[in-house]
Order: sequence, then C-alpha cells, then structure tokens
Amino acid sequence: MFEVQIGGNVSEALGRLKHAYDLWNSLIFLVSTPSQFEKINVLLAGTFHEIAEETSLVNVSDIEEFYKFKGRFEWLERRFGLRVK
Repeated sequence: MFEVQIGGNVSEALGRLKHAYDLWNSLIFLVSTPSQFEKINVLLAGTFHEIAEETSLVNVSDIEEFYKFKGRFEWLERRFGLRVK
C-alpha cells in the first residue's frame, strides 16, 4: 500500500499504513518530503514501531524522477518498435 504524505497529519498516514499491514500483511510505502522524514522516523521509532521495519520511506522527488524516466523509456521502446502504441 502506498500513502502519500506531503502535508497534514503524519500519524493518520502511518495509522492507515499500519491498518493495511495488520489486515493484509501489505508491503507499505510512505511517500513524503525530506522535511517530513524526521517526524516520520520519530513516530516509527515509537508509536508505530511494529511497522518500522516494513515501512519504506520514499522521497516524492524520486517518484517524479521515476515517472520521467519511465516516460523516456517507453518512448524509446516505441521508437525501436519494442512497444506498440
């Protein structure tokens, strides 16, 4: 499960992730900004310690970079005939 936390209540986001993990043993990802990572790490070390090891923190800029890379890669696949439109 992915949760995007750019602003707002970090505890609520972690609560939703914990709930998904408890119900479905989901892989959990929290997409956020570096300015939020410190608060997230404090909560993962305390209140949400049960999911600390299972939670992957992802920088929102990495998602943006991946999106751009994927677009360029698909363009090359179409250009070389490896992907049909």
